Amino acid sequence: MRKHYAFLLPIAAFLAASCADSDKYALDLDNEVTVQKPQYTIEFPKDDGSTNLMSLYDAPGNMYGGGPKTVRDILNKVGPSIANKLYNINITDEEYNEIKNYTDSLVTGSTTDASKYTKIFEYVYGNTTYYVPSEVDTIQVSQDPYFVFKNKMAVCQGYANLLHVMLHSQSIPCVNVNGMMQGFGHAWNYVYVNDKWYVSDPTNNKRFTMDDVNSYYGYAPTMIDAQIYEDENFIYGYKYNHVTITTVKNPGEQLVVPFSAAGFTLTSFDPDSINGENIRELYLGKNINTFGDYGALWSRQAPNIESVYVDPENTMMESYSNVIYRDKSIYYVAPKATVIEMKPAEYYGKETLKGLESLEIVIFPEGTKTIGAWAIEKCPNVKQVYVPEGVEIEDNAFAEVHPDFEIITGEYTNIPQIKM
Repeated sequence: MRKHYAFLLPIAAFLAASCADSDKYALDLDNEVTVQKPQYTIEFPKDDGSTNLMSLYDAPGNMYGGGPKTVRDILNKVGPSIANKLYNINITDEEYNEIKNYTDSLVTGSTTDASKYTKIFEYVYGNTTYYVPSEVDTIQVSQDPYFVFKNKMAVCQGYANLLHVMLHSQSIPCVNVNGMMQGFGHAWNYVYVNDKWYVSDPTNNKRFTMDDVNSYYGYAPTMIDAQIYEDENFIYGYKYNHVTITTVKNPGEQLVVPFSAAGFTLTSFDPDSINGENIRELYLGKNINTFGDYGALWSRQAPNIESVYVDPENTMMESYSNVIYRDKSIYYVAPKATVIEMKPAEYYGKETLKGLESLEIVIFPEGTKTIGAWAIEKCPNVKQVYVPEGVEIEDNAFAEVHPDFEIITGEYTNIPQIKM
């Protein structure tokens, strides 16, 4: 084994100098490295027979499968009670009351929720102009419902927000959804009247019975702006085509993501769900296959996780030395891990590991051929990197690491001082 002390010198030049005198470097027997292997203290969640909507509709977001059918099944299961809140709509009490007073006047004479719904829907469509501001536009356009109500201009999100508030003022259940319509991003509503859900698109003046999925060809909701279920530990929702956790209510040191909610299998864990500074261990079952659109950025939401474990039966993700891999690529790194053994690969490219302030030691396994430029970057406490003999290390492979950084080469995997 040889030690190479970089001291922030260019890596290639330094290695050339250090390799010229191989007897100069000897194994430091006091140097002890511990690589964490799975030591599960909690069982992974078991399959509970819940409905996996991802498997049932194998084309999430497709016009006929996935999105429309998934949202239909969810809303039919949980019922209209989830649609009695405004959730993320931005509006003050004063603004709400002004819209309510106008809506009360608008529906005067209507004796049923169905007739009120029709009048409100027709008002939003007929009195709002679809308006996309240009780069030189001086108008400060907002999609908040009060702005749309007063200025009568919006894009689809503004239409949906105003319809939602006006219906809410009449106690008519309504939720906003976002997704795709004929291949473009869109926002619209689901409204519950006459014991039925209706797909309502006030931007385009279109309404459909929700259960008749084929009638609204082209609409593919990917997110419901409402909670679909709640228990003592979590709030659940539907985001990015997945049933997921949207809020972790009481995070402890060990967070075990459950298998299902409301009879539906959880297939995603939403990083926006948590602000858990006390969480140390994360456990994901075979049901979880994504963090939504976030991946490694999730570190910002739970900054003190030290260990992460994925059920070995998971076919989409796996954990290895406190790193989660998805599609053979690094997907998430436990931000408080101090030692990481890389999963075997021939090449490690740019930003393989980045911005990990607690990381101290990185071990590259036998079979590694090349460590590319900026492979480890902005990890200020990385002091040692273990690399097998013969590996090509490109310039700046290890950037912004500890001032006393060293590269140790050799068949270290068989040395007892490194506990695998």
